[in-house]
Amino acid sequence: MIPATKRSWRSSWLRLPLVQLLLCGLSLTLNAQADEILRRVGTMEVPGSSASSPLKSFDGGLVDPARDLYLLSDSSHKSVDVFRASTGVALFTVPGFAGATGPGWSHSGPTTLIAVEHDIWAGDGHGEIRIIDLNARRITSTILTHASSRVDAMAYDPSDHIVIAATPDTTPPFVTLISTDSSHAILKNIEFPHATDWLEDIEWSADTGFFYLAVPELDHEPALGEVAVIDPHKREVVSHFPISKCQPNGLALGLNHQMLVGCRGEGLGKRLGFPSKSFIIDIRDGAIVVAIDGVTGSDQITYNAGDARYYLAAEANPGGPALVAVGATDTHATLRANTDRSAHSVAVDARTNRVFVPMGPVPTEQSCEYGCVAIFSTTASPHAVPPQ
Repeated sequence: MIPATKRSWRSSWLRLPLVQLLLCGLSLTLNAQADEILRRVGTMEVPGSSASSPLKSFDGGLVDPARDLYLLSDSSHKSVDVFRASTGVALFTVPGFAGATGPGWSHSGPTTLIAVEHDIWAGDGHGEIRIIDLNARRITSTILTHASSRVDAMAYDPSDHIVIAATPDTTPPFVTLISTDSSHAILKNIEFPHATDWLEDIEWSADTGFFYLAVPELDHEPALGEVAVIDPHKREVVSHFPISKCQPNGLALGLNHQMLVGCRGEGLGKRLGFPSKSFIIDIRDGAIVVAIDGVTGSDQITYNAGDARYYLAAEANPGGPALVAVGATDTHATLRANTDRSAHSVAVDARTNRVFVPMGPVPTEQSCEYGCVAIFSTTASPHAVPPQ
């Protein structure tokens, strides 16, 4: 064990023995290509983490490729932590957030992080959105949505200069459309009276100009969920894409007007009898393009243009917590690597294809005993036959 006073903020890039890598869950599933594996390649230590102050509560991650940065919503330490994405070095923290104020998550922050032009917007507890200037390394302004509970999922429409932000813990839950000009005017609130178990992820499509919102449950029926389509011009819901036996949670836009819908499934203590599936849908009409078998229980997901794969933080996957990669083309081949029950957040650097997955304390792992950010990458299998 490394004493807390001796732990460095610098990353500890791991070179694990092959046997240990294989035991860490680097298995292939479905029709994944036999010459590739998804494996853990490094670990980043989180600033301020120690035996008395571990990383136990966190939310979204964000890669800013233009500035070579990875950012983490660290509610355990009431901050956004900023790392150099290419090296894993911790650069600085931005304090001033609500932190992990239990019970539950309804007043915790920071939550979702999004890039809005030159700034970072971060959801926070008590209906607040904090705007971070990364050059100044501080919060420069706060937007009030006039809710008493947290702002969670957000997305940015750069065409119309509008941010949408979800407030999932009110009755009914609602989303807020906000202008990104200097006034940060509240344009409209849209309520979801039929949503009876939060609102989840939001995506914006440049192809359609619409926002897409994951609604896990409708009218207290766990098997009924949907993706709601919101027009930022009309400022109203214009379509509903029903998805049954899923509880839609994470969303990620990919190729060819397609979007992966990550399902909560029956994990996290729920026993719903749902099959283990995630779904790729067509965002133009909601049609299911393909069901991905054996992958469910995910929270956050993302799409990486660098390798044309979706990545799911499947913390409640029936086979155990996993990071799952799903190809966005052709056979939708899947790869997976074991993670930890706390691993519900994922972000990818499209330049390097490194995948960042924060995890809570792992007592059996020295580099993550107080929590950490694990780094994964898709690499050639050691059993692959070289080309002749």
